[in-house]
Order: sequence, then structure tokens, then C-alpha cells
Amino acid sequence: AVAAASVADSTVETERRELLLRAALHEAESLRTADANDQSRELHELGAELTKLRKQLSKQEVESINAQMAASAQLDMHKKKVEAQVRAELSGKLAELQAQSNEKGLELDRMRKVLNEAEAEAVHARERREGAERRLESEREAHRRSQRTLEAELYASQSRLLRRTEQLLKLGP
Repeated sequence: AVAAASVADSTVETERRELLLRAALHEAESLRTADANDQSRELHELGAELTKLRKQLSKQEVESINAQMAASAQLDMHKKKVEAQVRAELSGKLAELQAQSNEKGLELDRMRKVLNEAEAEAVHARERREGAERRLESEREAHRRSQRTLEAELYASQSRLLRRTEQLLKLGP
């Protein structure tokens, strides 16, 4: 009975851990999906901002060319500088987002590894429980056989005692 309770407790604990790990994995996957959506939105916003900046630069360039032909070289240099800065900012932001995505991927891989280990542990615990249940049933059957044997021997002893008592009473006073 103690072994069966211990096996049941172990199984419940293993299943509880498995559920907790599955919930944690689901949460990590949800976070990664949310991060990916945020990254996509940010890239889209940066692209729109870049488009806006390019339009502004083009407008400034046209106004500058119309106003002064001599200032066109200065505007070209300014445009290239701004584009380089935007590219540098975008490259930095993209690298940062990629690093975050990689970190989330590593975290997800770790969670999957933990889940796989927990599942393997759960299988092992089930196998141990099933083995314990088989041993327990075997012990119960052996106990039942022993009980039947003892009862048969007791009945035989009672029958012999009764016969001898009857013999003594027949021989007696």
C-alpha cells in the first residue's frame, strides 16, 4: 500500500511538472511570436520613416537646386550623410533585433530540452510505476495463495482435532 501510494505521488508530481514545463514552453513561444511581430512592426515603421526621410531629402534638394545651383554639392553631401546615418541606425537596430531573436530562440531551445527531459522522466516514472504495480499484484497473488494454503491447513487441522476429540469421547468414560 505504501509503495502504491509512493508510485501514485511520484506520478502526480511528474505529471504536474510536465504540465508546468509545457505551460512555460507555450509562454516562451508566445513571447517569441510577440517579439517577432514587434520586430516586424518596427522594421516596417523604420522603412516608412526612411521613405519619409528620402522624400524630405528629395524635396529639399529640388528647392535647393531651384534656389541655388551652387548649394547642390552641399545638399548631396548632406543627403549621403543622412542616408549613411539612417543605414547605420537601421543596421544597428536590425542587429539588435536579430540578437534578441537569437536569444529567444536559444531560450526556446533550452525550454524544449527541459520539456524533452521531463517527458523522458515521465516515461521512466510510468515504467517504474507499472513495474511496481506488477510487483504489488504479484505480491497480492502470492499472499492470496498463502492465505488459501493456510486456511486449508487450518481446516485440515481442525478436522483432525475434531476427529481425535470424537475418538477420545468414544473411548472415554
